[in-house]
Amino acid sequence: CEQCGRNRVPVVHPLLDFQAWLARKAHANSVMLHPDAAGDLLGAVKPIAAKDVALLIGPEGGFAPEELGAALRAGVQSARFGPRVLRTETAGMAALAALQTMFGDLASHAG
Repeated sequence: CEQCGRNRVPVVHPLLDFQAWLARKAHANSVMLHPDAAGDLLGAVKPIAAKDVALLIGPEGGFAPEELGAALRAGVQSARFGPRVLRTETAGMAALAALQTMFGDLASHAG
């Protein structure tokens, strides 16, 4: 954290199973990455609440149809991450980098 200039450790929440997370954490800016979704990640995230985004990234092989249905019923949006299907261990980092770029965290601040 110090190296990136943040100087504080971000909150790391305890693990929750899928249903518990849906019951406690799903909100208007929750997005499930899914390769068959109609819209894309950047269109799914509401800029006004960009600091409070929850991403659901599935296991290898993807989410089960029941999980996708439960997430959608809980208000989670489904979004694709472009034409590529990324590995579960890299999709989170790629999605965070895209969101940080979109909302200015990785943009140039040259004056």
